[in-house]
Amino acid sequence: MSHFAVGEGGSRLQEENKAAFRAVERLVEDMIQESMARGDFRNLSGAGKPLNKFEYNPYADPMTHNLNLILFDNGYQPSWVVTQRDIRETIAEIRNELLEERARLGDPLAPKEQSKWEQLCESAEGDLVKLKKTVDNYNLIVPMLNMQMVHFSLSREIDRAVKGAHQHRLDQQREREKRSERGGRKRKKDPKQ
Repeated sequence: MSHFAVGEGGSRLQEENKAAFRAVERLVEDMIQESMARGDFRNLSGAGKPLNKFEYNPYADPMTHNLNLILFDNGYQPSWVVTQRDIRETIAEIRNELLEERARLGDPLAPKEQSKWEQLCESAEGDLVKLKKTVDNYNLIVPMLNMQMVHFSLSREIDRAVKGAHQHRLDQQREREKRSERGGRKRKKDPKQ
């Protein structure tokens, strides 16, 4: 008799679970119908086009896949992607500032220029310390180990700027020459000047 009671209780629990599931299903369906009546689904991107089902990851469940597509289509980016972009932009700004200033100061450096360069390097060092913390946080949230970043070294960045300064000065000189040639051609073509 006790065996019958356990079996009966188990089926009662299953029936309650099925009833709860059906109730949630009806509620969701009602919410969708209300949204459709309000026009919330009009003018959606991709309206009238077939859904590209599971082209990228056949192992992802459909709900996660569709949710990711919706988020992506609306401009959402995971925090690690945003952080990675911020790191790349920050290091590019630091490198560009070091390169341009070193190219402007020339080579070899006079004592006054050496002082300016050292101040800029100290400022860059402070920026790299802040960037190091950002890289550490990024490495904690990035989903794949091979996408982690190493810290940026002040000495490597300074070496890069010093080596690149000569080429940067040459590029700037060529650009000035091209602009002056274009300006000379325009004046020759315009007899009013």
